[in-house]
Amino acid sequence: MKKEPIILIGGGGHCKSVIDVIELQDKYEIVGIIDIPEKLNQEVLGYKIIGQDSNLPELVKKYNNFHITSDFLKSPDVKNSPKIVSP
Repeated sequence: MKKEPIILIGGGGHCKSVIDVIELQDKYEIVGIIDIPEKLNQEVLGYKIIGQDSNLPELVKKYNNFHITSDFLKSPDVKNSPKIVSP
C-alpha cells in the first residue's frame, strides 16, 4: 500500500512524538518538516527541515497532508502566531 505524503509544521519536542506515532501507523510518508529559518537543513529524528512558514503556500499546491506539530508558542498574541495558509 502506498503511503500518503505528509509535511509536519514545527520541529520541536512534540514533533518527535508525532513522528513516533506516524511511523507506528505506517500510513504516511513524512516528506519533511517546516520550522524557523535558522533550522533549515537540520534534522529531527532523521527527517529534514525543508522550509519555513513562507514556503507553505507553494507546498500546499503540491501536498494535501499537513500536521501542526508545534507544541509551544512564545506569545499568545495573534500577530506573533504562525500563519495558517489555505489552498
